[in-house]
Amino acid sequence: MKKIVLICNSNNTDLAIYFKVKCLSLKNNNFQFFATKKLALQTGSKISSYNDKNGIGLGFILDIFFSIWVLIKILYSKVDVVIFDTAHISNLPLSFLLKVFGFGRIKQIFTIHDWNPHEGKHNFVVKLYNSFTKKFLADEFILFSNVKDNSTKTKHILSLSGFSDSSAHSYNGNYFLFFGRFEPYKGLNYLVDIALKLQVIAPNLLIKVVGNGYDDNICKLQSLKNVLVVNRFIESDELDLLISGASSVLLPYKSATQSGVVLHAYSFSKPVIAFDVGSLNEYILNDVSGFLIEPYDINRFVDKMLESHRKYASLNKSTHTLFDKKFNEEALAKQYRILFNKI
Repeated sequence: MKKIVLICNSNNTDLAIYFKVKCLSLKNNNFQFFATKKLALQTGSKISSYNDKNGIGLGFILDIFFSIWVLIKILYSKVDVVIFDTAHISNLPLSFLLKVFGFGRIKQIFTIHDWNPHEGKHNFVVKLYNSFTKKFLADEFILFSNVKDNSTKTKHILSLSGFSDSSAHSYNGNYFLFFGRFEPYKGLNYLVDIALKLQVIAPNLLIKVVGNGYDDNICKLQSLKNVLVVNRFIESDELDLLISGASSVLLPYKSATQSGVVLHAYSFSKPVIAFDVGSLNEYILNDVSGFLIEPYDINRFVDKMLESHRKYASLNKSTHTLFDKKFNEEALAKQYRILFNKI
């Protein structure tokens, strides 16, 4: 069996969760795991990065030099495949060194969550990273949704998965939830229209909008009586409590690939209501784990919110069944076991 190294240079909360599951489920003599200092301490992995942020700074400069030490460990172990588990700037110096000193013997597989980057302040940087890895560094890719692309390089299409089952803490708190970082593609302008429509039809129901960042529509949402906005970083325990009490989770997105928000909702057996954009239809099953709405039909979106509230018990049950089948920790581990046998 080939010797494989999996490297996670990101401290992103969701990506760290996925990495921890892989460490617990897949570790044996043929696999090695490298991660940021923080994540390495939590998982017993080797350290590959001291860069706390995904950007150029002192941490990245340190990683340029530290990548030489990581390279030596990889070459000494006679590794066959290196998988970069997350998109991160600190992948680049090590990948370049592997190209130069691996002499073409070490296969490099890059995991890319957003093959076509979302609009927003990180759009240019993500495009640059993706383009550079596609042209010069990657031999193969791991993706979590189907993409249209002319590249002839192998793409391993997996399903995003890996949250633990939290359905035991789920209950109907009579509100809808929107959560995550506020970005232009997340459709907060549509959420304003949705809230206004809901206020007319069901004024007793609340929408909670939770996350951090800036969007022009936050002030509009804050002015509405049926919307509660929490604009700050939310710790995981607090977020879990908010998800556990929601009737359903709302994704009025303008664009999307896959979404960790969907999986997080599913882990609490919460159905998801979303506009049918991007690859969300690969993760949301109509009348099973939520509803997909024709973009951007506000009336239909609100109708399905009310339906999810009325059918909470049955949707909660069917969402839980789907999560256990396709998106939990074991589903993630199974996919990577199959992948490791293929590469």
